[in-house]
Amino acid sequence: MTLTTYRDVPFNGPFYEQLDWKALDDEDLTHGLVTERRGEAAAGLDQWPRIAMGISLL
Repeated sequence: MTLTTYRDVPFNGPFYEQLDWKALDDEDLTHGLVTERRGEAAAGLDQWPRIAMGISLL
C-alpha cells in the first residue's frame, strides 16, 4: 500500500513513520505514484516537501 503526504508535518510523514511506513526513493515509485506526484505539483501542493511512502500488508 502506498500514500503521498507532507514530509515534515508532524501528523503526516513522521506519524506514518511511527506506524512502520517507509519512505520510497524516486526510483522506487510506480507509474501511478509518479502520475499522482505530478498532479500534486500541478495543484501547487509541492510548495512544501512531500514524500511517497509504502507499507507491506503481508
